[in-house]
Amino acid sequence: MEIRQAAIFFNPERESCAAAGALFAKAAEKAGIKHYFPDYALSLSDVLPDTDIIFSVGGDGTILKTARAAAEKGIKILGINAGHLGFLASAEAGLNFENLLEEIKNDNFISQRRMMLKASVIRKGEEVFFSSALNEAAVKAVSPRSITLLAEYSSQAIKEYTADGILLSTPTGSTAYNLAAGGPIVEPSLDVFILTPICPHTLNQRPLVLPGSGETRIKVISDKSQSASVLSLDGQVNFPLDCGDEIILSKYGNGINVLFPKDYDFFNILSIKLKWGGR
Repeated sequence: MEIRQAAIFFNPERESCAAAGALFAKAAEKAGIKHYFPDYALSLSDVLPDTDIIFSVGGDGTILKTARAAAEKGIKILGINAGHLGFLASAEAGLNFENLLEEIKNDNFISQRRMMLKASVIRKGEEVFFSSALNEAAVKAVSPRSITLLAEYSSQAIKEYTADGILLSTPTGSTAYNLAAGGPIVEPSLDVFILTPICPHTLNQRPLVLPGSGETRIKVISDKSQSASVLSLDGQVNFPLDCGDEIILSKYGNGINVLFPKDYDFFNILSIKLKWGGR
């Protein structure tokens, strides 16, 4: 892959990320790659239109933040883990960055498309909020009390949920909040969504795997005596909800292209990062 211009995105307030970002910039300079540093606080709104790739240096949170902007602009991303888990990263901060760039140049990295979702909030017939997410959309109570939500898929009623909330996750997000809430792990190339109740007040409401081609609607039907609720995307973008609001969730465009090494093995990552199958 030819890289003429790259954005290097990291949180300057985190020492490990800033140090790794500076080292990566030096490697890019040696490789003759034009590069710049988007403002972390602007959430990549200042990414230049002729950018070939965004190198996201940090933890999974930084990659999630990168993904929302990169998908909108159609730019590839590559995650470099300078955080803790780094489940979404393709490389570690301790690697030789010059070698990494050479591997990319020699096409030893491949582009893998990951599904993203879009969420809009309809209030009294008007759209009052819109955003995208890589991992999940969560409709949940603000305080530790239950809320009542009505869910439907492609105009078919699913059920009324009384719970702490509901998650709609992508396959990429299946190993995040969805997994903690008791949802299944889904291989990331599949075209599906996972609908997972958060602490439902019944034993017979379990996660559902839904086709990615359809539209999921969640309506807030809690009365004023119950808890306030919020729509949270990737745990980073939050919008307060009113009773009667309807959240419309579906696939976002063509998703995002993430670079991974040719020998990338999702199940091996499960074993390394999540100790999958360990005893």
